[in-house]
Amino acid sequence: MCLLAYCDHEATPDYEGLWNASINNPDGFGWAVHLGDRIIQGHSMEASVAIESYEEAIKDHPGTPSMYHARYATHGATDLANCHPFTVGEGGTVLAHNGIMPKAPLEKDRSDTRWFAEVELPRRGLQILDKPNKSAKLEAWLSSKVVLFTTEKSLKYGIYILNEQDGEWVDGIWWSNDSYKHIYTYTYAGMYGLSAHTTIPRTDDYEACPEACKSCGSVLTYDEAQVFGYCYTCECCLDCGEDFGMCLCYQGKQATQWALGGWAEEDLARATDIAVSIIKNN
Repeated sequence: MCLLAYCDHEATPDYEGLWNASINNPDGFGWAVHLGDRIIQGHSMEASVAIESYEEAIKDHPGTPSMYHARYATHGATDLANCHPFTVGEGGTVLAHNGIMPKAPLEKDRSDTRWFAEVELPRRGLQILDKPNKSAKLEAWLSSKVVLFTTEKSLKYGIYILNEQDGEWVDGIWWSNDSYKHIYTYTYAGMYGLSAHTTIPRTDDYEACPEACKSCGSVLTYDEAQVFGYCYTCECCLDCGEDFGMCLCYQGKQATQWALGGWAEEDLARATDIAVSIIKNN
């Protein structure tokens, strides 16, 4: 999914929206501020660090346009090197992206957007941004959204939003999608049965969140979904923190039933009832 937000120089970033987006898209974060003659950036794997540093940058440089990106990984490693925004070519230009790049090579480490910034766009040349026909073809090829900041003097503008019409403007902020509006909850059918999706609480004080997973800090959206005692995000035991299948907290009846080919009937029926109830209520 990802979330890309562009904040106009006259607007104030919506930090509440950025928090929601970061929880929904938890695989790395980054921002950039356009100062006219230069661009400053920040990247982090921690949402709190990224948002705090972004807020400080805005306070230090009020009235400047900026962008923020929260990643939902689809290609490449989930690490700092793949956090947007990316430098285009040798520098002076950065971009962030929401979507999946077409025809991007499947690489173990580099993401599709990073490939686009480092290889494909430099190959095409930044000058196509100022040529209406070629720019339109690029947008059609992308079929996704890009915000680009540049200090390249040969270009007409310092800021470009590709496929801008596919996002929405709200009070001077352009959002690439609506994942900033609220924290998503949903159900899915995983290899361990139907379960409720987990969300990350906005606190580092996990003792204040009695239902938080000791391993990843996630909390189950619905208390009843904890019937099996495992976190559905990282698949670790909610009591001892060990990986699924390694702890001894819940292995008695379940281990026997799995060896025989599945859940105990009463447990499966209970899980199904919970999932159906969640789906009806959402």
